Amino acid sequence: MVGLRTIRRRDGATFWALFYDAEEPRQYTEYFVVDTWLEHVRQHGRGTVSDQYIRERVRQFQTGEPVIKHYIAAQTFRGRG
Repeated sequence: MVGLRTIRRRDGATFWALFYDAEEPRQYTEYFVVDTWLEHVRQHGRGTVSDQYIRERVRQFQTGEPVIKHYIAAQTFRGRG
């Protein structure tokens, strides 16, 4: 996962972390943040041959299909009411 962290950070992630589920310690979630949706889309085109090797190694530890979710920051406004 350290290799995957390096890839994400190189490709524009401003934050990266690996979490495990306290109720199911063998289940991990990768979490990373990029500044914009466009930056995330660009990440899909930046892979290298060595990145592919790292991704394949990570997939060896997966059971079943990965769950992928995308979250976009909600705009919040300060003011009255």
